[in-house]
Amino acid sequence: MKMKVLCILTYAIVLASGLSWPVRWPLLVLPIPLAFLVITALLNARRKGVSPYNDLPNALRLLLSSSGGLLASRLVAWAVLASLVLLALALLANDESMRRLYRQKGLIVLSGIDGTGKTTHSNRLASFLRELGLKCKVERFHKYLFLDRLSRARLRMSEKVRRMVESMEIPAKTSILSFLRPYLSFLDNLALYALKVAPSIWRGEFVVCDRFIWDNYVKYKALGYGVWLLDRLCMLIKPKVGIILDLEPELAVRRVSQREWHYRYTEEHYQVEREEFRRIGRALGFAIISTDRPMEETEELVRNYVRSRLGELRWI
Repeated sequence: MKMKVLCILTYAIVLASGLSWPVRWPLLVLPIPLAFLVITALLNARRKGVSPYNDLPNALRLLLSSSGGLLASRLVAWAVLASLVLLALALLANDESMRRLYRQKGLIVLSGIDGTGKTTHSNRLASFLRELGLKCKVERFHKYLFLDRLSRARLRMSEKVRRMVESMEIPAKTSILSFLRPYLSFLDNLALYALKVAPSIWRGEFVVCDRFIWDNYVKYKALGYGVWLLDRLCMLIKPKVGIILDLEPELAVRRVSQREWHYRYTEEHYQVEREEFRRIGRALGFAIISTDRPMEETEELVRNYVRSRLGELRWI
């Protein structure tokens, strides 16, 4: 309730200031949110176990309110309407939900090369979390939102591409626009995160991701595509709980060869992928678990790590 009152006051102050003084917009929009952020950061720094930026979501709510007040001061119909929308967002936004999204609370990621059991372990881990009483779902980042439709359309149009897919030939640079593939995959995965994962985190649910945004980047890098900037873009979202399922490339090739439908990559290809996944895992502080053991033993290691990590983060 206090934040709602503060949002309304901020809106009113900026509106009145905008009508009274013809100053540049940053001097109207930024002072109150920045002052709030600095004061709360100083106060939170004195509190044990609380991040100085714990009230960043509330500062964003004030930024929405002040932006709304600035728009309303223009006294134009569309601007007033937009200002009311911003004010409504500031009032309806739940700071706890925003904190969950900011902290990626509830997001658990499993990545690794083919044959490591990502899909199986994602399903089993989600079932385990449900047994603990947590609402949980699985999202698969190798299932595209819009690229699958484009691929099906291309299959209908191109006999050459159809034969390549049916023969399980490794995806190649088959057109002058092939360089766009990694970036289109990234945008598709980003949309999947925004539309499927983020709303679940906002609602307080747990989401186990079978692969993640960077998995396609790793695949395309190993295939020799240009991935300029993708390594950084794919790391913009940093989950706090993640596992890299690891495996020797020779075993990966052997396991994949037993599948009826799968691209046949080489050991050299998987070695490039493996090194990149391990680099990502180390950079984010993920657990790296070898899957060169019986499935049940790997499952137990995954469960123990996740249970321990959730306890450290005080998520359960």
